[in-house]
This record gives sequence, structure tokens and C-alpha cells, in this order.
Amino acid sequence: MGTDSHGLRLLPHYLQALKGGRIKGAPNMVFHQRLAATGFLDADDGLGHLAGYSAMEHALAMAEEVGMGAVAVGNSSHFGAAGCYALAAAERGYLGMAFCNSDPFVLLHDGAKPFHGTNPIAFAAPVAGEQPYLLDMATSSVPWNRVQQYGAIGRELPDQVAANAAGEVSRNPSEIAALLPLGGSDFGFKGAGLGGMVEVLSSTLSGMQHGFKLLPMGGPDMSTPRGVGHFSSP
Repeated sequence: MGTDSHGLRLLPHYLQALKGGRIKGAPNMVFHQRLAATGFLDADDGLGHLAGYSAMEHALAMAEEVGMGAVAVGNSSHFGAAGCYALAAAERGYLGMAFCNSDPFVLLHDGAKPFHGTNPIAFAAPVAGEQPYLLDMATSSVPWNRVQQYGAIGRELPDQVAANAAGEVSRNPSEIAALLPLGGSDFGFKGAGLGGMVEVLSSTLSGMQHGFKLLPMGGPDMSTPRGVGHFSSP
């Protein structure tokens, strides 16, 4: 789709995590159906992409039986772009939603240090004879990968999307220490509120650690699983 921040650029990271043991290359993912339309997928520290698609497949199977399905995912890892999984539902004729928590990159509104992750929201809907409608957005003003992408190509960030270590708004990718919630300095309570909603769906429902306790995605420890949580529903 031409959105480079979540694509091939991350391949070296995934290879490092597989080599170090943080991510299992051949996980034993187990699905537990709890009620007619709810379930939990234990991703066994496998690739988040496999967990994301697997969770949506289980949710779709329940939806085909009772009209809807909801799956919480635990013991997962970074799953790339959330829109992929919502789109998988829309391509089958269903409304699709996907959410995920992440380690803290985002200031609370008027906050001094990061608390929430970028905590994406994705929603897709089928459109007769056309490509599905798709919304895929971070609850921060931009995703962290966008900061890294802009730094790699020597491009200045837009205003009101990121801050330095002192909590001051900055446009220089090399000095960014945190992201601003969606809405920037004036209206960031909106993004912070949405980020909290995603945290409940992704962390609380899956029994995983909240984002502010997760190991950093890009940290030096590539051997300890992170325990990321997702949530999917058609």
C-alpha cells in the first residue's frame, strides 16, 4: 500500500528477535473458545503476524456460526500494521477490527514521560464492487516507525507529533524521546483516551502486562519474550 514504516524496513528486527530467541519460529499457538463468540489465542511467543491472522480466522469462524466473534491474543509480539487483520475480515464480507498494545512511546496529555504505546486502531468494512473501506491509525500523532523512517531519509517531522527528553515539542527525528498523543499539545486528551481503550482491549482482556511494563521492541534484550497483547473481532 506504499506505507513503508511497517514493511520490509522491519525485517532485520524480526530476524534478530528470531535469532535471539525472543520470538519462536515454530510456535505452538493454542486457541481456547470460551463462549459462542469469544475466545483466547495463546500465541506461544510466535510472530505477531501469524497470531494476528490466526486470531482473525478463529473470530471469523465464530462469526459464521453466531454472527460475530471476538478473540483476545496473549504471549504475542509485534504484528506490523493492524490494518492487515481488519482487512482480512472485510475481504470475507465482515466488519473487522484489530487492536494492539505496545511498549511506552507516547506521553499522556500534558504528561512528562511516556506511558501508553502507539496502540493502533484498525477498522475495515466491505464495499460492494470496490476495495474495502479501511481505517488504520496509531493513537499517537504518528507511529514510532515514522520517526525512524524520517530520520533515515533526513526529513524533518511535522509539528505537534513528537517531543524531546524534556517533553518539549521537536521536529528533529534525532532528538525525539517520545510521541505526542493524537491531537498534539492542545487536544491530546483524545489520543490518550483512545490509547487507554486499546490498552484495556489488548492487555486486560488477554491477561498480559500493560504497555508501560513491556520490554522495548528495539532494546538490547532479544532473548526475553515481550508478551504483547492483541484483540480482533469481525
